[in-house]
Amino acid sequence: MIVAPLRSRDFRNYYVGQTASAFGDALTPLAIAFAVLHLTGSPVDLGIVVLSTRLPVILLTLLGGAIGDRFARRTVMLLADVIRFAAHGATAVLLLTGTAQLWSIVALQLVAGAGAAFFNPAAVGLIASLAGRDGTQAANSLISISRSTASMLALGAAGALVALA
Repeated sequence: MIVAPLRSRDFRNYYVGQTASAFGDALTPLAIAFAVLHLTGSPVDLGIVVLSTRLPVILLTLLGGAIGDRFARRTVMLLADVIRFAAHGATAVLLLTGTAQLWSIVALQLVAGAGAAFFNPAAVGLIASLAGRDGTQAANSLISISRSTASMLALGAAGALVALA
């Protein structure tokens, strides 16, 4: 049964937090894309900002996996999410106050990307430990469904936020 992993309180807590995080992860790139295009009007600048979020993931994921294996995965994930949240929050504050510059957005997206590089490998190992060997497939299915749903909802919310801002 696909919902079986939700019987575990630990997995349920992870699932709710992961769903909220997936919503933010899907909302942020679209909002930042519009913000950069509004700020500079340059597709090249937008490419630089997008690269600044992905480059740390490419360069740091192996290190993130090693850290996730050596320390408590939950702690690594929470710290990584706090870092990502702070970077995205600071980006939003700069954009909403009209003080954002391209370099500050790039720097904050590098930090957010580094957080993702540490979060993602730790999450893979945590799911298996929370759901157990028999529940891992169902847990991964639930997480996939929540990510997809959160992404769809976030795209609508991002459009509304961009229109309001």
